[in-house]
Amino acid sequence: MAKSKNLNRALVPSKAAMIVSLLAWFALARANVVEFAVGLAWYVTAHNDCHRLLARVAHFNGVKGAVVDFHVVCQVVAAISPGKEWSANIADAQTVIEAFFACDTEWDRKAFCLVDGHFQVGYTWKNSVKAWRILAGGGDIEPTSEKTYCFADNLEFPLTSLRATIDQHMIHVLCETRWKGSIGAGGYYGQLEEAVVEAAAILRIRPSELQATIWHERVTRFAAGYSVESIYELVESIAIVEEA
Repeated sequence: MAKSKNLNRALVPSKAAMIVSLLAWFALARANVVEFAVGLAWYVTAHNDCHRLLARVAHFNGVKGAVVDFHVVCQVVAAISPGKEWSANIADAQTVIEAFFACDTEWDRKAFCLVDGHFQVGYTWKNSVKAWRILAGGGDIEPTSEKTYCFADNLEFPLTSLRATIDQHMIHVLCETRWKGSIGAGGYYGQLEEAVVEAAAILRIRPSELQATIWHERVTRFAAGYSVESIYELVESIAIVEEA
């Protein structure tokens, strides 16, 4: 996988401009009632998926002195999440957990367990090691790993979390990059998250709900064959109405 580009100062709009973009995207998402409901409930659904995962790996709790509870499962799922579709994320999290208990402590030997479990190691290897360190009692995801830190909080506490997961989709929306390649927040995560939190307050929903509805709308549009420009034409038409 190509290395992700990071935002630079020239690409980050004012907070007011980012909020206008968020409101326009939310209005676009809300126009499709069925898909909007799916996006709005995404974190509750994902939370329940994590509970089902816990049920499949709970027998490992206490083995090798490890704690395998719901909090740890959410941490592991979030730790390995970058670059993964949700179904693969859950399946790979189970493989990572099983590999931790099936193999010796050396990380290189665990790699073979991942491959045997049809896990694509690749660039995600370092994320697997993070997950194993969590299982080994090495602590939670560090706050400096902002995206996965927030994602874990959203997964564990979908009805109360006040954090926003700023993934590449949200970065493109907030910064109106007009493309869909891989991009990271760099040193601007806090500014972007603040805009999402404030826009969510305007809409009287949780930040995670705003992020999830916009994410779902964007990926659904791309899956339906929309180009970046055609989607932005829709968003811009809504933004003009909103500003009026």
